[in-house]
This record gives sequence, C-alpha cells and structure tokens, in this order.
Amino acid sequence: MSFDDCETCLDPLVDGQGTCSADVEACLADATCEMWADCYDDCFNNDFTAACFNACDTMYPSASSLYTALVTCVCGGCSAPCAPMCM
Repeated sequence: MSFDDCETCLDPLVDGQGTCSADVEACLADATCEMWADCYDDCFNNDFTAACFNACDTMYPSASSLYTALVTCVCGGCSAPCAPMCM
C-alpha cells in the first residue's frame, strides 16, 4: 500500500461534503485533535507505517473520542489502501 493509494481513496470521504467531513471538522475544532491530525499528516507524508500512526494515537489520548470516529469512518471505506492507519 502507498500513501497515494490511500489519499485517492480517502480524499472524497474527508473533503467538502464527504461521508467523514463532519468527523474532520469536529477533530479540527479541538486543539489536541488538531495536533493529532498534524501528526497523522506527517505520517502520511514522511513515514506511512502503522508505527507512526500508532505513535500519534499514543501522544494524544485525550482526543481519542474525536479521532477514533474519524479513523473509523475513513477505515470503513479505505481499510485496504490505508492499512497502516487502519491497524
């Protein structure tokens, strides 16, 4: 799996009126969840591994209710191409 495959799958889910866009907005409205999202973005761009994504989750446990909803939504539609973040 590659970042490009994952991005192609998840972009329609998280952009604009996508199925997961409300979860994205809820996360970005919370400062800690936004830091988690920045960490995930770094994983997408630099270290597309489960270890990287898991480290982000571990660093920001207080936002887990927000980001768990987002990850669950994205992984519901893109579990194969986004496998490193869906483990």
